[in-house]
Amino acid sequence: MDNEVPLQEVMEVDPSIQIATGSSLNEEVHFDYQSSDNYTDYVKGRYWCDEVYESQESTSLPFNLENAKNLKELIDNPEFNAKIDTPVDKSRGEIMLMIMKYSIQNELSISAITNLFQLINTMFKRPILLNSRYMLDKFFNSKDEFQYNIISVNVKKDPQKSAYFILSDPSKQIVDLIESNEDYFSEVTQRRTHEPGYMYDVYDGIKYREFYQSLEPKERYNYVTTVFNTDGASKFKCSKQSVWPLYLMINELPKDVRTNQLVVCGLMFTPRKPDMTIFLDKLVTLINDLRISCKIKNEIRLLRLYVLTCCVDAVARAPIQGIKQFNGHYGCNWCLHPGETHGVKRYPILKEVPKPRRHEEMVDLMLEADPDDPKFGVMYPSPLMNLPNFDLVEGFIPDYLHMALEGVAKQFTNHILLDLDRMDMDELDNKMLSIAIPQQISRRSRKISDRKDWKAREWENFVLYYSPVIFSDLLSPRKMQHWLLFVESLYTILLDKITFEDLNRADENSHTFVSEIESVYEDVRLMTFNVHQLLHVCTSVGNWGPVWSNSTFSFESANHYVLKSIKCAKNVSEQVMRYVKMCHNVSVLEKHICRTAENEVMRYCNDILRSKAQHVIVFNNILYFTPLKNENIVLNFREIEQCSAANFISSMKSGKKYLKIVKDDCLYESALVNKSRSNNSFALLNNGLYVRLIAFEILDDLHEISYVNFLKVEKVHENYSYFFNINEIDQKIETIPTSCIERICVKMNVNGNYLVPVPNLLHY
Repeated sequence: MDNEVPLQEVMEVDPSIQIATGSSLNEEVHFDYQSSDNYTDYVKGRYWCDEVYESQESTSLPFNLENAKNLKELIDNPEFNAKIDTPVDKSRGEIMLMIMKYSIQNELSISAITNLFQLINTMFKRPILLNSRYMLDKFFNSKDEFQYNIISVNVKKDPQKSAYFILSDPSKQIVDLIESNEDYFSEVTQRRTHEPGYMYDVYDGIKYREFYQSLEPKERYNYVTTVFNTDGASKFKCSKQSVWPLYLMINELPKDVRTNQLVVCGLMFTPRKPDMTIFLDKLVTLINDLRISCKIKNEIRLLRLYVLTCCVDAVARAPIQGIKQFNGHYGCNWCLHPGETHGVKRYPILKEVPKPRRHEEMVDLMLEADPDDPKFGVMYPSPLMNLPNFDLVEGFIPDYLHMALEGVAKQFTNHILLDLDRMDMDELDNKMLSIAIPQQISRRSRKISDRKDWKAREWENFVLYYSPVIFSDLLSPRKMQHWLLFVESLYTILLDKITFEDLNRADENSHTFVSEIESVYEDVRLMTFNVHQLLHVCTSVGNWGPVWSNSTFSFESANHYVLKSIKCAKNVSEQVMRYVKMCHNVSVLEKHICRTAENEVMRYCNDILRSKAQHVIVFNNILYFTPLKNENIVLNFREIEQCSAANFISSMKSGKKYLKIVKDDCLYESALVNKSRSNNSFALLNNGLYVRLIAFEILDDLHEISYVNFLKVEKVHENYSYFFNINEIDQKIETIPTSCIERICVKMNVNGNYLVPVPNLLHY
């Protein structure tokens, strides 16, 4: 499981905000946005700036207490022992919301939350909040909001050997999510049009558009679609009991919302690999019976829920689909490749292209098959066949995280580095540690000798950005060009805007990569199932959109937080369900409180884990901070070789200048900001040119400019068109509209200066 803190670290800037306290450029606010090297310090939240933050002096301790030199002086201070007469200007609802947000952020147990409420109550003459665990459960773990059934499976006397699952009605969660994002939902379901030849999201996929066209005209405004996922997660090493959360990810929500706020519709608890048919049958019945009443744009609409896709790892996919696992005969989920045994099951290229599986044929085989007598790998009927509009073949999506990153990337990297000696490995480690990355790609580079501990996002970063540099001295020209076929294919399917021409080229690259493995490496054992899946991934992208729109990154992250909610081995199911319901009910409470709450309260709830960054303003959805002071310009320019401070000073305008901005949830920094492990100063413009960023300036209410050096770049490899060599950095400082900055780039100074723009600006 990838234990990143993905997607919960995205800065969401309110589109309605123009600038700090209105249109005046002279007013600034203190904004809790940390400027450290580690992007995990940026925590998701909304920017509340209706008024200027109070000054630091107004929020400090009383003067006499503040001047105490040690604890003894503090204790002896009369003000320390005096009764507090500061009035309370917060409502009970606001205080309760802040406590619950604090509790979730700090992963407190139910006992700790109860103690925290009692602590607050002790400060007052009489209790003002909930004062018992019973009351806390009454409001945040209420049984009437989440009706669920427990079905026992093979229960024995030993509870550790029993398996059971809980199904919850997801309607309330779905309603709250849709109503909170009604503008986006209405845009997608009523007004969004497909741009021919381009793919931006799941809605542009061939299969999604076929689903939409299959609906009756009156139903085309009354539907909601989801991605289904489940995977086992074990908490205790001393117990084989594992938790299998059942997730739904709603497609018709904004990207950051759908990936962060998954709907939990059930939980399985089992000491062994579960029998998928038992709980799937109940889940399908639950989903098919759902009719969800939502108030959207002041109109009550009755929505029907459709599960269109299932994205799980290969181990879970086989029993859900009702076929043999990949290490069995006919174990491919999408074609009739029989597999060959070479010690273990492998999938070499056959003389004849295997016939693709089809939904109708799968249904026929399921009705004939038996576990003791499989038909082309099909063992039993999958309950998902009873879901309307679910394709039993194309509805299953190759899992990008486990297939490409923790699968093919890890497999070939280990093979390439197999015979590397210690001295060469140390050299590669030094190269990896010398790479300064932008915060946008989430994780800093680590030693390649520590790759067994790498997370999935680290493997992605290695493949897309570092491997062309690291492997350049290790691989022969033929092997290098062969590897880059895989790299460019992955890069393409991660783009936030894919043309069908790009997708066809990526599909061709994937097929070429797979078909040439045996001749390039002369080892059929490399033809694993993960490699074979590359032949199907681009078809899935064409059907359901870019891989980021339905990968398991979000589900793996959610599993991480579910496990952290388990504090002890007793009553695990109750702990997990309480956590799920508490998170949901706190979001309901926040939605209600935010209508009337003071800005200070909402800032605390959204910025609870942030450190203070001073002097921040927001202008045209761009956040500016870290002002550039004139007296520091010459000093700062010493950090950039051959750059002329005088040249910059002569080109300066009269507006306010800053060293850092956040645009489209991405951090950009001036090259004057000197950091050893991060570099956010190289960017791609919307006209295809590359620049180094020097400073950002707001001239007036209509104009924002950036000071930049233009780069002269050239493509390095024929098979990787997104990897560039920086031939020259023009020392002339020029100005461009800040709105022209499209995305951040990874710049590497390893055996040369290389540049790769990130494929998208998503956090996962």
